[in-house]
Amino acid sequence: DIVRVIGIFCDGAGFSSIHYGGLLLSFAPHGGRASGHLVVIGKPELPAAAYLSAYFEQVRDRGRA
Repeated sequence: DIVRVIGIFCDGAGFSSIHYGGLLLSFAPHGGRASGHLVVIGKPELPAAAYLSAYFEQVRDRGRA
């Protein structure tokens, strides 16, 4: 059960910010630099970090299609 996710990442299109909260997921262009960190706030039984990273990459790709 993820409560909130915040991160800034870089892909082929440049830097973007990701924000998840209140059951809404959004991506937006970001003028700064990527921190290299994805901050996830949730319950202790959250899946492993590698799983979460893969999940948000899939969601991002679907959002751009």
